[in-house]
Amino acid sequence: NILIPNLLESVAPVTSEETDLYRSITFDLNEYRRTIGGNKLRHNEDKIQLLMHRWRYPSLSIHGIEGAYSGSGLKTVIPGKVIGKFSIRTVPNQQTNEVNEMVI
Repeated sequence: NILIPNLLESVAPVTSEETDLYRSITFDLNEYRRTIGGNKLRHNEDKIQLLMHRWRYPSLSIHGIEGAYSGSGLKTVIPGKVIGKFSIRTVPNQQTNEVNEMVI
């Protein structure tokens, strides 16, 4: 779950036609589980919900973190500044400028 307030408000509601389209997709949950090396899938192993959350809803990808200690061994120092690089995939009905304002 992306914990940015109001991020999902502008996402278009799911229609029954859309649900039927997802239902008609041939997708083997067991094969997918084996491929990713998991024991349990999210969304209660519901094919439609799993696919919608992968393809239909916004997603957040972290591309890098700068400023945190990255050497070997443990450090207990909290850095004064950390910069994260990420992107959010927007979906129909979302406006990029509105998503930017929610994040910045």
